[in-house]
Amino acid sequence: MRASNLIHINELIASVSDLADPGAKVRLDNGWRTQIPGGYGFRHEYEETTARGAWEFRLLRPGLSIAIVNYAVLEEARRRHIMENYLVLSSVLSGQSSITDKLGTEGELTKGYCTVYGHVAGQAIETLYSPDQPLKWVSIFIDRNVFNKVVSIEPDELPRPVQEFIASNRSMTPRNIPLSTAALSATNDILHCEFEGGYAQTYLHAKAVELACSILHVQRVTEDESYSESAFSGQHIRKLKIARRRLEERLDDPLNISELSDYVGLTRQQLQAGFRLLFDNTAGRLRDKIRMKRANELIQFTDIPIIQVALEVGYDHHSSFSRAFRNEFGISPTDLRLAAQREQTREEVVSVHVKSE
Repeated sequence: MRASNLIHINELIASVSDLADPGAKVRLDNGWRTQIPGGYGFRHEYEETTARGAWEFRLLRPGLSIAIVNYAVLEEARRRHIMENYLVLSSVLSGQSSITDKLGTEGELTKGYCTVYGHVAGQAIETLYSPDQPLKWVSIFIDRNVFNKVVSIEPDELPRPVQEFIASNRSMTPRNIPLSTAALSATNDILHCEFEGGYAQTYLHAKAVELACSILHVQRVTEDESYSESAFSGQHIRKLKIARRRLEERLDDPLNISELSDYVGLTRQQLQAGFRLLFDNTAGRLRDKIRMKRANELIQFTDIPIIQVALEVGYDHHSSFSRAFRNEFGISPTDLRLAAQREQTREEVVSVHVKSE
């Protein structure tokens, strides 16, 4: 069996059936394909001279498949992908690759974004991978003909380009959607699945649908008329990340929402909508969670007076700090400090006892 630089969705699905025998293993010109236990898919392992790592393909149910990528090529590699009649969502945690098609459309798979596209018959995209660059992403493939059976979302709830692709088989050019905290979490869960057999299959099916919903929701919001692509550009994403860094680095001098918006050059609406999409929280709530996390660390692992901890995380009054801390953790700062001190004393006693023996 030969593995060319052409990757065709129908060939991938057919390969699952080709490896139906338990423990089946097929030799390719650049490595091996081995059946995933249970016959749910295959693992493609590369020759050591070609790449480091592997990728998996699983047929989760009719019309829904997933590829889990975790490898690095040793030499520049070009791949041609034919995914006709499938909506493709590629959530990237590491690496970068350019994307082109015969119409001259250019784009990229890049860290922190999901690339979404849909192909009609006869269309393909090409990707180019650089050597020694770790590639880590999850791609979901949904057959447009059974989309509503796979993902129970009403057509008018979908992003307009996705609606048109599903309804009329009109090609959807690649576009990058920022990964929200929920999408990042689902992608990581898929990449680090610890289940096996039917448990893994059920878990990955649920996570693939979860990831697809997260991505499509963000795309719908960012491409809404009130939030056009230009209003939520790459520059916008960078400003939101700067705003979050400002919250994390200056806890003793917190900015209110208006001040934070001015600091990064966004409107209040852009800042709040962006924080909800990227970080699954409002700016104010995220600021408070960061403050409480830092306060928790200072109380448990340092001897800094609690009143000083309150000042360091931006509270001028001990009472308001204590109230916020108790609401977050269900315990007062004083009680947590005492508990931490008792635990430290216990560990010291155990350590002395062990040394004496």
